Amino acid sequence: MSKFYRDQGQDFIDQYHREYAHMEAAAWQEIARQKVGELYYDDAAGMTASQLDALPHYVHTLQRLNIRRRVGFRLTDNAGWSDGIALAYDASVQTVPAYVQPAVHSLVPHLGQAVDLGRTFLLLRQRYKAVISVLDRLHVGIAIVLPNGEVIITNNEASRMLDQRDTIRLRHDRKIDLIDPDLTAKLYEMLRRSARMANGMDDVLTAPMRIEKKDGQKPLLLSMTPLRDVTAEIESDLTGVILLMIDMETPPDLDVQSFARLYGLTKAETDVCALMIEGWSTTIIAEKRSTSPHTVHNQVRAVLSKTRCQSRAQLLRLVIQTLPPIF
Repeated sequence: MSKFYRDQGQDFIDQYHREYAHMEAAAWQEIARQKVGELYYDDAAGMTASQLDALPHYVHTLQRLNIRRRVGFRLTDNAGWSDGIALAYDASVQTVPAYVQPAVHSLVPHLGQAVDLGRTFLLLRQRYKAVISVLDRLHVGIAIVLPNGEVIITNNEASRMLDQRDTIRLRHDRKIDLIDPDLTAKLYEMLRRSARMANGMDDVLTAPMRIEKKDGQKPLLLSMTPLRDVTAEIESDLTGVILLMIDMETPPDLDVQSFARLYGLTKAETDVCALMIEGWSTTIIAEKRSTSPHTVHNQVRAVLSKTRCQSRAQLLRLVIQTLPPIF
């Protein structure tokens, strides 16, 4: 709906869809059968203007919006769906103006292409959402960013970081911004370099960025990967960046439970394994578990034996290699 309708408020829109929209179904079905750009006038079904004006949905829009005459046309030529536009005129206009026909013919090719392109973007966005939402579970933020810094889409974890606005944020124009202007300039240079890599114009990998937070909090880590629409789903020149964000205050979870199931660890061994990964010593683990260091020592040996690891460091690497979590 155009702004004219939206300005009436959501209650008006909801009421129209609930009580009157079904009365237009036959007209829309007829428009869908027309050729692209061919006008379908509201009196084409054989009703007179006075008979049309007496219909409930005409009465409603005349009283609320001062609308009387209408005309519609098909916008795209697709077998699976139909896109159309309806134009409505002030009650003072007795008939649809003659200039509408040539205007429609000149605009339909451009409007139709815009609608088709918009649908492609929507499908592509939904596809990205399905993929990047998986990383929410691992506390990894991901954003699709254009070379000019405009953010196209984010997963929930990236949105959380951006909404906090303590280190990284979105401006009103949806361009990414860092609190430190120098770091912002560096970030934008990285975005441009990554986009150039996607086009094969640059082969220098950019290093990850470490963004310090205020008040001694753990930093934010940024890393990026070039992105290109190699299949030309939208356009051959579309390039961007996959921006990964990890907040070290909420680092990615290591799925110890799934890891334990893979290697047949007991519940006690699983608990000890989790504390080993956190870096606690045998003595501290014993205190946390209210048991003896000797018992913990034996459980540590059992964990290392079952996982065929020689050290805690090797165990940590093995746990990381099991990500994403296995169900």
